[in-house]
Amino acid sequence: MVGIPFKLVRQGDESGTVDKTVYLATRRRGEAGEALRNAIRAYVRTQHDIGKVYQRYITANARLEELAADHERVDEFIVEREKYYEELADKERAGCEQAETVVRLSLTETMNKGPALDVLDMLTDADLHEMCETIQTGAQPSDFTKSRELREKSTSTSRPGESQHEPSSSTDSPEATLPPEE
Repeated sequence: MVGIPFKLVRQGDESGTVDKTVYLATRRRGEAGEALRNAIRAYVRTQHDIGKVYQRYITANARLEELAADHERVDEFIVEREKYYEELADKERAGCEQAETVVRLSLTETMNKGPALDVLDMLTDADLHEMCETIQTGAQPSDFTKSRELREKSTSTSRPGESQHEPSSSTDSPEATLPPEE
């Protein structure tokens, strides 16, 4: 089974230079597909929970900053903020573990278990989260920004095949649109 290519590039870490393309499976049929779907659901649910806990932490922090240093409830708000901070750290750890599960399931569909585990050992937390996005959407995050940039650069008046960087005619130049000097 061929999957979505994901390029890994590492420079100067302890394992040396790595330039490898791995393929992420997105098939959602059969037992393996059901396991992948369930892992993705758990990952998405945890990411949502992280957002909620983060909002609570921000709110508790804002309340604390509004109070004077000698206010009687300062200690109470500090304890509340620390509780949310610890909960946030726990949720983020769980999110990374779930991302690793999603990526492991996806990689073992496209390669043997041994090489898949070797690839997992090379990945950072950011790689795991990016790979989860790729598995969910079918495109790498860099593809999203490229397509958005292309849409922003194109205009309704551009002709098919016309490059956005071609020089314009002399009547379209800024000098041609300036009012004459008196």
